Amino acid sequence: MFGGPFGRLPELQPKDTIKVTTGQGEFTYRVIGMRRAGDPQPAPVAVGGSRLTLVTASGSPYLASGALYVDADLEGTAVGPGPRIVTAATLPAEEQLLAGDSRTLWALALWLQALIVVLIAAIWCWTRWGRAQAWVVLAPLLLLISVFVWDELARLFPNLA
Repeated sequence: MFGGPFGRLPELQPKDTIKVTTGQGEFTYRVIGMRRAGDPQPAPVAVGGSRLTLVTASGSPYLASGALYVDADLEGTAVGPGPRIVTAATLPAEEQLLAGDSRTLWALALWLQALIVVLIAAIWCWTRWGRAQAWVVLAPLLLLISVFVWDELARLFPNLA
């Protein structure tokens, strides 16, 4: 959907870098250009090189009018295909089996504070305006903040895979 992981691709400019982590290691790609459907493709990759092409929808939110392609070439040497064995020793602590990620605990605290403030506002609006008006005005805000609270809570749950 629009605004997802590739929602900010149109903001990339030539010479910007993209960091990619795969099973074979971490790689840096440099943006060489952007194109839309029907535009000519970039020149072929040199022998021993590698190219990354990211694709996202273009147009207005929720109403895509086409595709946007961002091409980036690898800086450095390409790694041949082959498995890289990932062990517990090579994974960061928050990626370990049954580990939670508490690095954004501060964000959870802020979203909970926002939830409390909106709940207090809802009670105040309920007494001043009535139940229906308070519900119409504050329910979307309560729902949005609740989504952010649950998103931060989910980061604390144990990693099962």
